[in-house]
Amino acid sequence: MDAHPVCFITGNSGDGKTWLCTRMAEEAIQAGATVILADPVKGWDIGEPRLRRLERAGAAIIGRGEYDRLIAKLDEILAANIVVEPAPPLIIMVDDFSSLLWLLQHPEDTTPGMHVRIRQIMRRFDVFMRAGLLDVGFVFSGQRIEKSMLPAAWKEAWEAGAHLLSMRINGTYEVFTGRLDNSGTVSYPELEQLRDRQAYRMDVYTLCMVMARISGEMDRQQTILANRQRMGVNDNALHVGAITMLERLNAWCLHQLDQTDAYSPSECPGAHADDRRRP
Repeated sequence: MDAHPVCFITGNSGDGKTWLCTRMAEEAIQAGATVILADPVKGWDIGEPRLRRLERAGAAIIGRGEYDRLIAKLDEILAANIVVEPAPPLIIMVDDFSSLLWLLQHPEDTTPGMHVRIRQIMRRFDVFMRAGLLDVGFVFSGQRIEKSMLPAAWKEAWEAGAHLLSMRINGTYEVFTGRLDNSGTVSYPELEQLRDRQAYRMDVYTLCMVMARISGEMDRQQTILANRQRMGVNDNALHVGAITMLERLNAWCLHQLDQTDAYSPSECPGAHADDRRRP
């Protein structure tokens, strides 16, 4: 957080944004920081044991509907910084931030009292963004957070902040670091490279079909070669060359399978028995 006092985490539903928030909270606490975890719109979508573990470690958990408590916490932090009280670094994490922004911009979707509280919270966030307090860092997590959704006072924080994308890939959570262009749009080069590699990589089903065809053709060529040798035919270069080519093609397919996550040899029941030996 020293290099980026504000961090924005985005991703789709179920892609591990909350998981990443809580993992960062645990690491911050271990490093000696005070942590506040807030999700006043929907409440924390994590198991109770994990919440209790974070609370035991010293984190303040602000749950669904606790707008007034979050306001009080923010006021307390601002007051402490005004009188310059020495304190450990503080990390404020706001999960489901997109919903908070949505309710701010669509008062018809909430009650007047709740909308007033959301405006009060955002005004306090604005103060923090302008103040640039060295010992206070923020993590805002939500679906598809974009620059256009944020107040004007957040422009500098958006441009100077860290941008992370959490995504579930093959059953595990992956985190990608974003890069801003001149317009403030975030791209994720590592994710783009991964997608490019996957675009040129055949899926397991296609590879298995190809290997099954290779197996059948290899058996056919070997049978022809054996018959020709029995008959005393010595000019077999064509069939030997075909078998060699098929073996090389089969080795390439095996290499592609090695690069495919969660592959099991049983997924290719039609492949040649020799195909299943890993190099």
